[in-house]
Amino acid sequence: EPKHDIKVGDIFYNSWGYDQTNIDYYQVVAVTAKTVSIKQIKAAVVDYDAHHMSGHSKPIKDVFVSDKIIKKTPSLYNGEWWLNFEHGAGAKWDGKPMNFTCYA
Repeated sequence: EPKHDIKVGDIFYNSWGYDQTNIDYYQVVAVTAKTVSIKQIKAAVVDYDAHHMSGHSKPIKDVFVSDKIIKKTPSLYNGEWWLNFEHGAGAKWDGKPMNFTCYA
């Protein structure tokens, strides 16, 4: 496996859910040759449509949900670095607001 190019400050997302689409954002706070340490960060709602129960969010850099640090080993898939989470996997955030849905 090649060495990752993930840097401190990079933001990853994890899109997950069953009846709704949740988006969690994580900021890289430390890196080694084989691992990254991340902390969950808060998100801001960019827009919301109550009729369709959907909207877009984006991360708020440096605004951490807690002090909990999570260590991950990145995996290369189709030329992109991914992190595995309890509910699926996530990649680097591309800077565009992400779609979420909610139930009730």
